[in-house]
Amino acid sequence: ENKLMAINNELYFDNMNLHYLGMIYEQSYDYSDIFSLTRLESTLGHYLKEREDFILSEMPSEKMKNLEHNFGLDFYFLQIDFYFEKSIIYYDKILGERTKGYKDYFSSYFNIFDFNIFYEYKNYNAPYLFSVFSTPPIGFREASSVLISRNLHSPDFNNEYGHQLEISKSFFNSSNFLFSYALALRHDENHERVRISETFFDFLDEDKFLSFSEHYPFRQIYLEYNGWGRKDKMYYKVGYDNYYEITNLKTIFAETIPIQLSYNLKNANSLSIYIEMQKKIEKHIDPNIEYDYFYFSPSFNYGGKWLITAFADIENQEDPWYGIDYTYNFKNASQLSIFYGSQRGGLVCANGSCVMQPDFEDGFKLTYLVSM
Repeated sequence: ENKLMAINNELYFDNMNLHYLGMIYEQSYDYSDIFSLTRLESTLGHYLKEREDFILSEMPSEKMKNLEHNFGLDFYFLQIDFYFEKSIIYYDKILGERTKGYKDYFSSYFNIFDFNIFYEYKNYNAPYLFSVFSTPPIGFREASSVLISRNLHSPDFNNEYGHQLEISKSFFNSSNFLFSYALALRHDENHERVRISETFFDFLDEDKFLSFSEHYPFRQIYLEYNGWGRKDKMYYKVGYDNYYEITNLKTIFAETIPIQLSYNLKNANSLSIYIEMQKKIEKHIDPNIEYDYFYFSPSFNYGGKWLITAFADIENQEDPWYGIDYTYNFKNASQLSIFYGSQRGGLVCANGSCVMQPDFEDGFKLTYLVSM
């Protein structure tokens, strides 16, 4: 159970905005709540796991009142945007003493020589808090492709710090370049962290990356080049994603190349081809396991009236997934889709759009969508 009282105040100036948000919230945990938290793969989960025998024998409950002060600053100067936010949190450890934590976030955007540069910094350090009322920024680029999205970093919003740098540029020939670099770590058991200078560039070196394993490091590098060619009749996108993460369960390294080609034909018809290739290495307690993935999805759009798409999802360790989808668009902004075959769950992309879907095996699926 959670009860919340909040107060908010904002001040606006010509080049600066300030805000304050204060929250007092009461949290009540019964025995089943506390026991379920021992399964969390976080500092709080590990802390309670060490007390599992006491929890099972005493079946404790907990009630606490937490206090959070949140300060924010949005500042504009010479076409540079700065945003800073800080939270100071007073809370109780479950089965423990009163303690203090904090969350910091900073971002900045500016343009130099026609390069758009966006930088984020996060530092969340309230490791024994079970957050309910806030979802801080994730501080990394969310994947928008099928295979890349299957290696998704799960941020610990109470114990994680890191950076994201994104650089983009548009050229006169209708092409665009994008570079993104993100990294994240956890504070150690003494709530200490390594310095920025020891992580931002050292994460590019595999040996130094492994030396931070006790901080559960995460790194992702993404490059993309896209644009229009042949008098705006053909769209192309080529990317490269380098993903590396160490958790307490396994180490994941994956390299992925997504490719998309779309061509406008006569009479408003179009043909699209989406290809993605990935080489992935997972290391558990056992030796490395290597996976090779190949995803292929061509589609044909007939004048915006109907669309037919094929899917092939192939992996060297499992049986392949094949399917075909026919979608008809009605004039009343609704559409009917008929799918036959099998489709692996996760992010599914067709004709330039991507949605999350569950696993579907060996059958027909009928979907009717209406836009109101």
